[in-house]
Amino acid sequence: MKQLLFILSVALVASCSHPTSDVKKLQQENDSLLHAKAQLESETNDYLTSMNEIEDNFSKIKEMENYIQTNKSNENAPDIRTQINDDVIQISEILKANQEKLAVLNHKLSRSNLRIAALEQTVARLNATLNEKIQTIQALSDQLKIKDATITELSRNVDTLHQTVNTLNAQKQAQQQEIASQDTKLNTAWYVFGTAKELKAQKIISGGGLFSQEKILQKDFNRQYFVKIDIRQVKSIPLYSKRVKILTTHPQGSYSLDKKDGNYVLNIKDYKEFWSVSRYLVIQVD
Repeated sequence: MKQLLFILSVALVASCSHPTSDVKKLQQENDSLLHAKAQLESETNDYLTSMNEIEDNFSKIKEMENYIQTNKSNENAPDIRTQINDDVIQISEILKANQEKLAVLNHKLSRSNLRIAALEQTVARLNATLNEKIQTIQALSDQLKIKDATITELSRNVDTLHQTVNTLNAQKQAQQQEIASQDTKLNTAWYVFGTAKELKAQKIISGGGLFSQEKILQKDFNRQYFVKIDIRQVKSIPLYSKRVKILTTHPQGSYSLDKKDGNYVLNIKDYKEFWSVSRYLVIQVD
């Protein structure tokens, strides 16, 4: 009986040595699986984070593209054009960031043992979207550069036209002033009336003695003594005298001397004819 118990004990000990080895092996395999799972989760989270960031960037680009498309008809307005140019620059920066993120993501995928078809398809789609956006924004950027150059050229032309118009207006104004000045000169005359003594005192008349002929309007006469008039406006000159004598030459028939309240008034009938010989009128009164 004792011998049987001994044999059973030995058999039991021998049988228990194999399960211990299997448990350790299973534990190692479990640890390896847990590590692989953790690595898989870490890689997957990295991929998802990168893809979410890239998708968010594409959403921002879409919003800016919608703004550009909506305001394309008004892009010549300075504030709209500035905003569109700013959006294009920002889109280019976002695309560059996405390009860098996708390059890192592609590199990780190429070195990873992880193979998930859906993940690879998503990355491929993001790469295709990126390339499409880069081409689109490049085309838009080229269009904006051409339009900016056109607008700049048009602005220069407008500035040149403004300068030309200003120059022409200045010339026109100068010409109008010159014409007005010439018109004033052409229609300006001077008259004076006074006694012989007064006229001689102003050197308007000189001589007139027994042995000399009376002279009128010599070079040193006092021009300030005359009244300056516009011949188109002044058609009648009251002389305030009962005796008058016109000393300067004026065509007969172009004027008349008429009395009013006992004094003479010079009435000019044809002012062009009257002033055609002399623009100075000298009348002696007593």
